[in-house]
Amino acid sequence: MTKVTNIFNQNPILKLVGVLALFSITCTFLLGFKIIELSRFRGFFLIWNLFLAWIPLFISLMLYQKIFTSSENPKKWVLILLTFVWLLFFPNAPYIISDIIHMRKSVQLVWLDALIIFGFATIGLNVGLLSLFIVQKSVSKIYGKGFGWTFISSTIFLSGFGIYLGRDLRYNSWDIITRPWELLLDCLSQWNNLHAWNMSIAYAMFIFMAYLMIRSFVELGQQEQPVEDTSTYSQGNKIRFSFNND
Repeated sequence: MTKVTNIFNQNPILKLVGVLALFSITCTFLLGFKIIELSRFRGFFLIWNLFLAWIPLFISLMLYQKIFTSSENPKKWVLILLTFVWLLFFPNAPYIISDIIHMRKSVQLVWLDALIIFGFATIGLNVGLLSLFIVQKSVSKIYGKGFGWTFISSTIFLSGFGIYLGRDLRYNSWDIITRPWELLLDCLSQWNNLHAWNMSIAYAMFIFMAYLMIRSFVELGQQEQPVEDTSTYSQGNKIRFSFNND
Protein backbone atom coordinates (compact mmCIF):
# COMPACT_ATOMS: atom_id res chain seq x y z
CA MET A 1 0.00 0.00 0.00
CA THR A 2 2.86 2.36 0.87
CA LYS A 3 4.55 1.59 -2.44
CA VAL A 4 1.40 2.48 -4.39
CA THR A 5 1.01 5.70 -2.39
CA ASN A 6 4.61 6.68 -3.13
CA ILE A 7 4.09 6.13 -6.86
CA PHE A 8 1.10 8.49 -6.89
CA ASN A 9 2.89 11.07 -4.74
CA GLN A 10 5.88 11.06 -7.10
CA ASN A 11 3.73 11.40 -10.21
CA PRO A 12 1.42 14.46 -10.14
CA ILE A 13 -0.54 13.48 -13.24
CA LEU A 14 -1.08 9.91 -12.05
CA LYS A 15 -2.25 11.34 -8.73
CA LEU A 16 -4.85 13.44 -10.59
CA VAL A 17 -5.92 10.37 -12.55
CA GLY A 18 -6.44 8.53 -9.27
CA VAL A 19 -8.56 11.35 -7.83
CA LEU A 20 -10.68 11.52 -10.99
CA ALA A 21 -11.13 7.73 -10.90
CA LEU A 22 -12.29 7.93 -7.28
CA PHE A 23 -14.67 10.76 -8.20
CA SER A 24 -16.02 8.60 -11.06
CA ILE A 25 -16.68 5.72 -8.68
CA THR A 26 -18.44 8.06 -6.24
CA CYS A 27 -20.77 9.46 -8.92
CA THR A 28 -21.49 5.95 -10.21
CA PHE A 29 -22.38 4.90 -6.67
CA LEU A 30 -24.78 7.87 -6.37
CA LEU A 31 -26.40 6.91 -9.68
CA GLY A 32 -26.80 3.33 -8.45
CA PHE A 33 -28.38 4.62 -5.23
CA LYS A 34 -30.89 6.68 -7.25
CA ILE A 35 -31.78 3.69 -9.43
CA ILE A 36 -32.35 1.49 -6.37
CA GLU A 37 -34.30 4.21 -4.54
CA LEU A 38 -36.65 4.88 -7.47
CA SER A 39 -36.62 1.34 -8.93
CA ARG A 40 -36.15 2.92 -12.35
CA PHE A 41 -33.24 2.03 -14.60
CA ARG A 42 -32.47 5.47 -15.95
CA GLY A 43 -29.18 7.25 -16.29
CA PHE A 44 -26.94 4.53 -17.68
CA PHE A 45 -26.09 6.87 -20.56
CA LEU A 46 -24.04 8.86 -18.05
CA ILE A 47 -21.82 5.86 -17.34
CA TRP A 48 -21.37 5.21 -21.07
CA ASN A 49 -20.54 8.86 -21.74
CA LEU A 50 -18.10 8.88 -18.84
CA PHE A 51 -16.39 5.77 -20.22
CA LEU A 52 -15.99 7.54 -23.57
CA ALA A 53 -14.62 10.61 -21.76
CA TRP A 54 -11.82 8.55 -20.20
CA ILE A 55 -10.61 7.20 -23.56
CA PRO A 56 -8.79 10.39 -24.69
CA LEU A 57 -7.01 10.58 -21.32
CA PHE A 58 -5.64 7.06 -21.68
CA ILE A 59 -4.58 7.81 -25.26
CA SER A 60 -2.85 11.04 -24.17
CA LEU A 61 -0.94 9.11 -21.49
CA MET A 62 0.22 6.65 -24.15
CA LEU A 63 1.35 9.56 -26.33
CA TYR A 64 3.20 11.17 -23.42
CA GLN A 65 4.95 7.91 -22.61
CA LYS A 66 6.04 7.46 -26.23
CA ILE A 67 7.53 10.96 -26.39
CA PHE A 68 8.97 11.50 -22.91
CA THR A 69 9.75 8.09 -21.40
CA SER A 70 10.51 5.76 -24.30
CA SER A 71 14.11 4.54 -24.41
CA GLU A 72 13.94 4.66 -28.22
CA ASN A 73 12.85 7.39 -30.59
CA PRO A 74 9.12 6.82 -31.24
CA LYS A 75 8.02 6.24 -34.81
CA LYS A 76 6.38 9.29 -36.31
CA TRP A 77 3.41 7.39 -37.73
CA VAL A 78 2.64 5.99 -34.27
CA LEU A 79 2.58 9.50 -32.77
CA ILE A 80 0.38 10.79 -35.60
CA LEU A 81 -2.02 7.85 -35.22
CA LEU A 82 -2.30 8.29 -31.44
CA THR A 83 -2.88 12.04 -31.85
CA PHE A 84 -5.54 11.46 -34.52
CA VAL A 85 -7.42 8.89 -32.42
CA TRP A 86 -7.17 11.21 -29.41
CA LEU A 87 -8.60 14.06 -31.51
CA LEU A 88 -11.57 11.89 -32.52
CA PHE A 89 -12.44 10.94 -28.96
CA PHE A 90 -11.59 14.18 -27.16
CA PRO A 91 -15.04 15.85 -27.69
CA ASN A 92 -16.59 12.99 -25.69
CA ALA A 93 -15.02 14.41 -22.52
CA PRO A 94 -16.58 17.91 -22.46
CA TYR A 95 -19.70 16.51 -24.20
CA ILE A 96 -21.06 15.35 -20.83
CA ILE A 97 -21.66 19.00 -19.96
CA SER A 98 -24.52 18.96 -22.47
CA ASP A 99 -26.15 16.08 -20.55
CA ILE A 100 -27.45 18.72 -18.13
CA ILE A 101 -30.42 19.08 -20.52
CA HIS A 102 -31.73 15.82 -19.07
CA MET A 103 -32.50 17.68 -15.85
CA ARG A 104 -35.76 18.82 -17.45
CA LYS A 105 -36.97 15.21 -17.26
CA SER A 106 -36.41 15.00 -13.51
CA VAL A 107 -39.56 14.74 -11.41
CA GLN A 108 -38.33 12.78 -8.36
CA LEU A 109 -35.22 13.33 -6.25
CA VAL A 110 -34.40 16.35 -8.39
CA TRP A 111 -31.63 17.41 -6.01
CA LEU A 112 -29.92 14.05 -6.46
CA ASP A 113 -30.29 14.19 -10.24
CA ALA A 114 -28.68 17.64 -10.23
CA LEU A 115 -25.80 16.38 -8.08
CA ILE A 116 -25.22 13.28 -10.23
CA ILE A 117 -25.35 15.03 -13.62
CA PHE A 118 -23.18 17.89 -12.39
CA GLY A 119 -20.72 15.37 -10.95
CA PHE A 120 -20.45 13.40 -14.20
CA ALA A 121 -20.11 16.65 -16.19
CA THR A 122 -17.35 17.86 -13.84
CA ILE A 123 -15.41 14.62 -14.20
CA GLY A 124 -15.81 14.58 -17.98
CA LEU A 125 -14.62 18.17 -18.32
CA ASN A 126 -11.62 17.71 -16.03
CA VAL A 127 -10.61 14.40 -17.61
CA GLY A 128 -10.69 16.19 -20.96
CA LEU A 129 -8.70 19.19 -19.70
CA LEU A 130 -6.04 16.89 -18.23
CA SER A 131 -5.69 15.03 -21.52
CA LEU A 132 -5.54 18.41 -23.31
CA PHE A 133 -2.69 19.49 -21.03
CA ILE A 134 -0.77 16.25 -21.63
CA VAL A 135 -1.17 16.45 -25.41
CA GLN A 136 -0.09 20.08 -25.45
CA LYS A 137 3.10 19.18 -23.58
CA SER A 138 3.71 16.31 -25.99
CA VAL A 139 3.14 18.36 -29.15
CA SER A 140 5.17 21.29 -27.79
CA LYS A 141 8.06 18.95 -27.05
CA ILE A 142 8.35 18.08 -30.75
CA TYR A 143 7.17 21.19 -32.60
CA GLY A 144 7.58 24.01 -30.07
CA LYS A 145 5.32 26.05 -27.80
CA GLY A 146 3.76 28.14 -30.58
CA PHE A 147 2.59 25.11 -32.53
CA GLY A 148 1.43 23.49 -29.27
CA TRP A 149 -0.92 26.39 -28.47
CA THR A 150 -2.13 26.57 -32.09
CA PHE A 151 -2.89 22.85 -32.10
CA ILE A 152 -4.70 22.98 -28.76
CA SER A 153 -6.75 26.05 -29.75
CA SER A 154 -7.80 24.37 -33.00
CA THR A 155 -8.65 21.19 -31.11
CA ILE A 156 -10.86 23.10 -28.68
CA PHE A 157 -12.82 24.73 -31.53
CA LEU A 158 -13.22 21.37 -33.29
CA SER A 159 -14.40 19.83 -30.02
CA GLY A 160 -17.09 22.53 -29.78
CA PHE A 161 -18.27 21.50 -33.23
CA GLY A 162 -17.98 17.85 -32.20
CA ILE A 163 -20.29 18.46 -29.26
CA TYR A 164 -22.81 20.00 -31.66
CA LEU A 165 -22.54 16.97 -33.97
CA GLY A 166 -23.09 14.62 -31.05
CA ARG A 167 -25.88 16.48 -29.29
CA ASP A 168 -27.91 17.78 -32.25
CA LEU A 169 -27.03 15.44 -35.14
CA ARG A 170 -26.43 12.37 -32.90
CA TYR A 171 -23.06 11.37 -34.36
CA ASN A 172 -20.44 9.37 -32.48
CA SER A 173 -16.64 9.39 -32.72
CA TRP A 174 -16.54 6.07 -34.56
CA ASP A 175 -18.93 7.29 -37.25
CA ILE A 176 -15.89 8.65 -39.09
CA ILE A 177 -15.21 4.98 -39.87
CA THR A 178 -18.72 3.53 -40.03
CA ARG A 179 -20.42 6.46 -41.81
CA PRO A 180 -17.60 8.63 -43.20
CA TRP A 181 -19.37 10.10 -46.27
CA GLU A 182 -22.62 10.82 -44.45
CA LEU A 183 -20.66 12.52 -41.66
CA LEU A 184 -18.58 14.54 -44.12
CA LEU A 185 -21.62 15.74 -46.05
CA ASP A 186 -23.42 16.72 -42.85
CA CYS A 187 -20.35 18.63 -41.64
CA LEU A 188 -20.04 20.53 -44.92
CA SER A 189 -23.73 21.36 -44.91
CA GLN A 190 -23.40 23.16 -41.54
CA TRP A 191 -21.24 26.03 -42.81
CA ASN A 192 -24.27 28.36 -43.11
CA ASN A 193 -26.09 26.98 -40.05
CA LEU A 194 -26.07 29.81 -37.50
CA HIS A 195 -27.15 27.53 -34.66
CA ALA A 196 -24.21 25.19 -35.38
CA TRP A 197 -21.76 28.10 -35.30
CA ASN A 198 -23.26 29.57 -32.12
CA MET A 199 -23.22 26.27 -30.27
CA SER A 200 -19.73 25.32 -31.46
CA ILE A 201 -18.20 28.68 -30.54
CA ALA A 202 -19.99 28.86 -27.17
CA TYR A 203 -18.75 25.42 -26.11
CA ALA A 204 -15.27 26.13 -27.48
CA MET A 205 -15.05 29.39 -25.51
CA PHE A 206 -16.20 27.64 -22.34
CA ILE A 207 -13.65 24.83 -22.73
CA PHE A 208 -10.83 27.24 -23.57
CA MET A 209 -11.51 29.45 -20.54
CA ALA A 210 -11.79 26.40 -18.28
CA TYR A 211 -8.44 25.21 -19.65
CA LEU A 212 -6.79 28.56 -18.98
CA MET A 213 -8.21 28.54 -15.44
CA ILE A 214 -6.82 25.06 -14.74
CA ARG A 215 -3.41 26.05 -16.09
CA SER A 216 -3.46 29.15 -13.86
CA PHE A 217 -4.11 26.94 -10.82
CA VAL A 218 -1.22 24.71 -11.85
CA GLU A 219 1.13 27.68 -12.19
CA LEU A 220 0.00 28.99 -8.80
CA GLY A 221 0.84 25.64 -7.24
CA GLN A 222 4.27 25.70 -8.88
CA GLN A 223 5.04 29.07 -7.35
CA GLU A 224 4.15 27.83 -3.88
CA GLN A 225 5.94 24.51 -4.19
CA PRO A 226 8.22 24.13 -7.25
CA VAL A 227 8.13 20.72 -8.87
CA GLU A 228 11.37 19.16 -9.94
CA ASP A 229 11.55 18.52 -13.68
CA THR A 230 10.95 14.80 -13.92
CA SER A 231 9.69 14.63 -17.46
CA THR A 232 12.39 12.17 -18.49
CA TYR A 233 12.30 8.45 -17.98
CA SER A 234 13.27 7.63 -14.41
CA GLN A 235 13.92 4.71 -12.13
CA GLY A 236 12.54 1.31 -12.92
CA ASN A 237 9.28 1.26 -14.81
CA LYS A 238 7.81 4.36 -13.16
CA ILE A 239 6.53 7.14 -15.37
CA ARG A 240 7.42 10.54 -13.94
CA PHE A 241 5.46 13.61 -15.02
CA SER A 242 6.10 17.30 -14.61
CA PHE A 243 3.75 20.28 -14.64
CA ASN A 244 6.51 22.64 -15.68
CA ASN A 245 5.41 25.36 -18.12
CA ASP A 246 5.49 24.49 -21.82
